[in-house]
Amino acid sequence: MKRVIIIESQSGDWEILYIDGKEITQNHSIGEGNKLYMLKKAEEYNFTIDDVIIYTAKDEDEDDLRYNGNFPYSYSDLKGVYI
Repeated sequence: MKRVIIIESQSGDWEILYIDGKEITQNHSIGEGNKLYMLKKAEEYNFTIDDVIIYTAKDEDEDDLRYNGNFPYSYSDLKGVYI
């Protein structure tokens, strides 16, 4: 089972996709609005919709996003606790 996590900014204008702890992409919209993007990633990385967890960024990660302009490239570098 893959660990697939999407974290979106509190305002909803920035997202990141992590698969097994590593960034796959981040942007204003994952896949830049391509509706088939997640289906292609699911096929490429062998995951299903049941593997996907979506979180809103915690305050400390939201602050880093504003300061750095992006989320960290590794899920383990996030400061917030996401369960």
